[in-house]
Amino acid sequence: MSLGENIKNERQKLKLSQEYIAEKLGVSRQAVSKWERNQSEPTTKNLIELADLFQISLSELTHTKETISKTIPITNQHIKCSYCGQKAQYFLDQTQSKAYCSLKCQLSHDMALEKIQKQLKWFYLGIALSVILLFVSAFPNLPFQKNYLTGAGMLCLGMTMILFPFCTPETYQKLGYLKSKKLARVLGYLIEIYALFILFFG
Repeated sequence: MSLGENIKNERQKLKLSQEYIAEKLGVSRQAVSKWERNQSEPTTKNLIELADLFQISLSELTHTKETISKTIPITNQHIKCSYCGQKAQYFLDQTQSKAYCSLKCQLSHDMALEKIQKQLKWFYLGIALSVILLFVSAFPNLPFQKNYLTGAGMLCLGMTMILFPFCTPETYQKLGYLKSKKLARVLGYLIEIYALFILFFG
């Protein structure tokens, strides 16, 4: 069965209306209807909410022939989950760029990547601002001490890494999203400490 058929069957089992589902998830009835007819797909957040509402696991809700055909079992002990960093059980598709230990990690990773896409502009803005401040601090004959601009640039860089701890896809693949995020934040705090040292002891 398709994902849409799964949603419809679970809804009908509980004798729930499309209007009720829509109200609980904060979407329109037309959106629920489109999901059931496979004209569109729920977001990762909606899938998690649907599974909770139906009181079934995510794997039960999303278990379709299509998802089975996409996944590739892993026998290599050294392949890590792209989200949590634990031993992975399957690759998501033929590219073998994303590996997961469970469907929960796969969906959590999808949600995290969606959030990153929405916040990328702020990440770029923070990086750009820190680069500008550091670049200007290199000019001679500034009307104030250089350590102020250098420290401000480093503070901006550290704060950007703390608020938006984004890493490269290669880092996510090697360490997992959660560990990469922690590592980026630790580096951000270290940069903040160094920036304060430059500001006060320049």
